[in-house]
Amino acid sequence: MDQSKDQSKPSSAQRWKPVRLGCISIVTLALLGIGVIKLAVHLDIQETKASMRILKRTGNCRGCDLSFANLSGYDLQFADLEGADLRDADLSGAVLGAANLSDADLRYADLEGAILRQANLYNAKFDHANLTDADFHCGAGTCTTLDGASFRNANLTRAIMFCLDCFPEGERIGLDGVDLRDANLTGANLERSRLDRANTEGARFCNTTLWNGKVSNQDC
Repeated sequence: MDQSKDQSKPSSAQRWKPVRLGCISIVTLALLGIGVIKLAVHLDIQETKASMRILKRTGNCRGCDLSFANLSGYDLQFADLEGADLRDADLSGAVLGAANLSDADLRYADLEGAILRQANLYNAKFDHANLTDADFHCGAGTCTTLDGASFRNANLTRAIMFCLDCFPEGERIGLDGVDLRDANLTGANLERSRLDRANTEGARFCNTTLWNGKVSNQDC
């Protein structure tokens, strides 16, 4: 048996020995990683800007990427934003009356003082959004559509959600499938908006006007 051949073969430990990177290699890899991140952020910003241009030009932007967009105070009445990505967007004071926001993603968005009357919010996500003083109430004979919308951990302090299920008596089933778990409803007005079919587990009720006009202070 040729022992020289056996000695020349690397052991399994030697074959799998980690490659040692020098300082220059580590710095190079770190810079490459930073470069990739910067490029991704740049492309995301460019996409948001392109979506903003479409929205300004047409008034609609279905399925657009508007994440982190500054839409504060914008008049977006009747805008079609179905399926749009509006995560972390600034929509404070925006007018979204009769807008189509069905299936839109508004998680962590700032909607303080926003007008959402008669908007279609079917299956929209408002988790962790700021909806302080937001106005959802009915108008001109039609109501805001909230079926399936999610407001988990949302701030609905002083939100006006008056008469959201003001339909013919035979159709009144409450806010069907609305997720209000852990939402802050302090000072909110829910008069004539029944919560029969909504999930309110962990929601905060303090000086909250309920569907029957009674004020709940259970969590004050």
